[in-house]
Amino acid sequence: MGEPVEETRERREPLLGWRLWRLRGGRLESWAATYVWEPGDNRAYCLTPLFRCQRSPGPGCRCGFWALFSLLDTLEHARRKRSERSAAVGLVRAWGEVAVHGREGFRAEHAAVVCLFTDWIWDVPILPCPNRGWTARWRWRLQRAVRYPGRPVPQDPRRPTALQEAAATYGVPLLSLHDALRFGLLAELGMDERRRREVEAWVDLRHPPPD
Repeated sequence: MGEPVEETRERREPLLGWRLWRLRGGRLESWAATYVWEPGDNRAYCLTPLFRCQRSPGPGCRCGFWALFSLLDTLEHARRKRSERSAAVGLVRAWGEVAVHGREGFRAEHAAVVCLFTDWIWDVPILPCPNRGWTARWRWRLQRAVRYPGRPVPQDPRRPTALQEAAATYGVPLLSLHDALRFGLLAELGMDERRRREVEAWVDLRHPPPD
């Protein structure tokens, strides 16, 4: 999360955000901290050794449950971890004390898993460009060609089974992003049109329309 400006306040209306986990025996483990998520409500506590925040997320700290507003930003972050072969992508709801980092994402005191997706983060070689115009498109492609050299990382063969186990453990739907759009799940969860279009861009690269 690179934006320095943040707004911290109590939220009664939950936020929806994209999240990455590692699959560990049918459970979801955070990437940045040694924390295994629980079904339902998860409450964050500051893990800083000294001067811990009285309530997480603390201002200027990195504590709290992180999530991003953009699927493409989430996938880009995941692709930096080229050795991760059992990643899971999903959506969370967050509430309580929440620090919003501009348009990028947020840190939250409370969070719960609401959906998991079967899509693999390397299914599409190049992430779709969210901007218009040929200059922006070519710059986007060149940046990713340099940043992600070589072949995509294959998923662990056990990942599909672990995803099914995790969905059962957390009591949440497990489906592809294509089906989430087709069945209207993302809109039902409260995702705005702009973010749904990002998902459509990703899905269209995987499932091009027939000629």
